[in-house]
Parts: sequence; C-alpha cells; structure tokens
Amino acid sequence: TALGGGRGRLVRQLLTESLLITSLGGVAGLALAWWGVDAIRALESLALPRAGDIAREGRVLGFALVATMLTGLVAGVVPALAASRIDVQRGLKSAGAMSAGGRRFRWRDVLIVGQLALSIVLLTGAGVLLRAVAELHRADLGFRPEQVLTAKIAPKNNQSRTLVENLVERVRALPGVRSVGAVNGAPMSTYNTSNNVFPVGAAAIPVTISVQADWRMVTADYFQAMQIPLRRGRVFATTDNSSSGRVAIVNETLARMLWGDAEPLGRQINPGGGTTYSTVVGVVGDVRSHNPGLPPRATYYISAHRGTWGPMALVVRTSGDAYALIPQIRAELRALDATMPLFDVQTMSELVSRQIAPQRTVAWLLVAFALLALGLAAAGLYGVMAHATSQRTREVGIRMALGAQRFDVVRPLLREGGRVVALGVVAGLVFALVATRVLLQTLELPGLSGGIELMPVAAAVVLLAAIGMLACYIPARRATKVDPLIALRAE
Repeated sequence: TALGGGRGRLVRQLLTESLLITSLGGVAGLALAWWGVDAIRALESLALPRAGDIAREGRVLGFALVATMLTGLVAGVVPALAASRIDVQRGLKSAGAMSAGGRRFRWRDVLIVGQLALSIVLLTGAGVLLRAVAELHRADLGFRPEQVLTAKIAPKNNQSRTLVENLVERVRALPGVRSVGAVNGAPMSTYNTSNNVFPVGAAAIPVTISVQADWRMVTADYFQAMQIPLRRGRVFATTDNSSSGRVAIVNETLARMLWGDAEPLGRQINPGGGTTYSTVVGVVGDVRSHNPGLPPRATYYISAHRGTWGPMALVVRTSGDAYALIPQIRAELRALDATMPLFDVQTMSELVSRQIAPQRTVAWLLVAFALLALGLAAAGLYGVMAHATSQRTREVGIRMALGAQRFDVVRPLLREGGRVVALGVVAGLVFALVATRVLLQTLELPGLSGGIELMPVAAAVVLLAAIGMLACYIPARRATKVDPLIALRAE
C-alpha cells in the first residue's frame, strides 16, 4: 500500500491465493468422493437403502464445484478486505509487540466456536445412535436366533401338509439337528399377515370390537425350535389336524388385550368375524417378529397339521454349523420331490442383523461425519493458535531471555485457546442436549428414554475438550522451544 498498490489489486491477490487453496482442496475432495461412492455402494451388504442407485452424477459434481468456489470467495473476501484497510504507518512497524492477553476475541474465534459446537452435536448424535444399535442387539426378541437355520419351500396345495410333515420328520433325524419346525412366515422376514380377531363370550373388550393381530401357521415343534417360551397350556400336537376341533395359541399381548388378567385357556376367538371359532389351548411369550426395535405385536398361531397353503419356512435349530446341514436338507427334500427347490436359505441371526443394518449403517456414517467435523475443528483451532503464537514470537523470546519458565510462557497461550474451547463446548453442550432430545423423540429408539442421554453428551464434550486443548498446546509448546536470540531477531 505504501508503494502505491491499490486496494482492488491487493484484494484480487489475496482472493487469488484463497481460491487457489480452495481449488486444490476441491480437487482432492472430488477425488475422495469418487472413491467414496464405491465405498458407500459396498455398504449394500449392510442393507443401506437403495445403495445400488448411488452413482456419480454430474449435477452433484457441479454443485460441489460451485460450493468450492463460493467457499473460496467467502473465506477469502472478508480477510482480504480487512487486510486492505491496514494503517500504513502501523503496518510498517513491527507486529511482534503484541503482549500477553492483548489479543481480542475475533470473528475467526467465532468460527472456531461454531465448529466446536457443531462437532459436539454430531458426536453426540453419533453416540446416541451407536448406543441405540447396541440396545437393538441386546433387545429381547422373544426367541433365540443363535444356531437356527431357515429355508423356504413352496409345495403345491394338494401335497402341502403331507410334504411339510414328512420333510420335518426327515430333517429331525439328521445328525446335528436339535429340533425343527415349520412356519408360514419366520420372524424378522418380510412375511406379514394379520387379521381382525373378535373375542367370543366374556372379554375385556366388547364382542363387537376386534383386535388387529398377526397370525402364523406352525407345526408342533415350531416353538421348541425357536425356543419361544410356553407360558400356559400346551403347544400344538400332530393330532391337531382336520379331524379334530379348531385350536389356537395366542401370545401374551393378545391374551391381555382380549381378556385382561383373566384366564385365557379354554376361551374362544373368532378370527375374521366369520362363523369359525378356535379354542385357545396355550399362551406363548411375545415375539418381536418384524424388527428388534419394534414392540411385540398381538399374534395368534394356528396348527399347520390341519393343512397348509403357500410357501413354508423350515426353522432348524442345530448343535453345530447351521450351514453344514444345507446339503443334507436338500437331499431329503429331493427324496420327497425332486422338482422342488429349497430357497431363501439363511440363518436367523442373519435375518435379525439385516433388520438392524439400516440403523447400524446410519450410525456409522454419522460417526464418520462427526469425526470429520472434529478433525476440521481441531485443525481450525490449531491454525488459529499457531498464527496467534507466531505473532508473539518476539514476546516469547523476551520473556524466555528474562528467565521465564516454559509453563509461564505456555499458560497465557493456553488460556486464550482454552477460552475458545470453553465457549465452543458450552455452545455445543446446549445444542447437543436439544438435538439429543429431538433425536430420541423422533426415532423412538428402544432401550433409550425420551429424555436426555448424558453419557454420549459427556463423552463428546470430554473428547472435544481434550482434542481442542491438545491443538492449543502443540503450537504453544513449540514457541517455547525457539532460541531466545532467534526470537528477538524475528522482527
């Protein structure tokens, strides 16, 4: 400026430097994004919704390019205008005379506080979702999925019941099989059937009002194979066939909705509201049949020994490797019907894991974004502190030459950084508590209350505060290692 440089030319020079930096960052970001698309598509095995549709798109790349340029302009124009307004006389003098405690709170500190606050919000949200996923893994499903193999068959209607019963008997005789049953829709699968169930006789609800309940058609040993506990009465027997009376088994939820605390055994239900009644002979435990995060639904079971229709799923509880039984099960099925395929072969644990996969994937993606935000905040704080420390090199040299200890020099530098970190933590804490409450109330995550989750919030605050203070300490300590004579000549 003293040599006649115009303000416009100075601003253009500083903007050019800023745009160059952001352009290089944008190119590196696009390269990472190009690789990241393949990485995200690989998450299709984790049931990421519509993972196969994720692709590189010109509009997205164009948006990234525009955002990069705007970032360079916004991040460069404000400091460029500020630098162009410098007092020539003061600018020609030494800038190293800034004393301890003389640095004012500036807009760059506001930006750092904002970064820290947003990082805490993201870290807290990631912690809440990870805890929710852990609760899903520990949720009481009402059955034990370990070492259970499921496989479907689709017999013709005229051979359905006989084929299913014969196959169950043959598979039961295989070595390594502890128990086996069949059901028209295994838990955690996409199968879903429901019906309106009316109580017959005295009930907790009027006989003209029904309960929407799921229904399943099962063989005699299904409950044993799935280890669904029997609460009252009995399970089905092979004699519960078309020549006997209609019987049903209800779960605890349906029994409570229909009859309250009264004894359900011997009572009758009317599924569908027709003229066909079924007598309740047993009550079994509730099962989370659709998703570990959803509460159990009212369910009743009917005997598959009366007749079956449509596809049926085998559930085989094994004492060893479940997949090792697949060739033997296929062989037994071929012996009964050489034309019938065995399909949708998978373990029950895989079915459960697939239901949790979307929540797990979202949680880990949020963790990745939170760590990225944390890294940006730490880098920004480090840059601010390094710049502030470099402006005080001469002061540090004078104090060290006069006998000041390293801690005495580091302490005011840490105090300045600590103030920024503390403000960011407080602001982030407030937003994180609000965000956590909204997240819990919106998602209704199982095992977590709708209130404030203190553990993820506390963990995020401690982690961010530790990283923030480390980012302050490194440049401050580096300043104390400068030779006093070199520091005194710095200006």
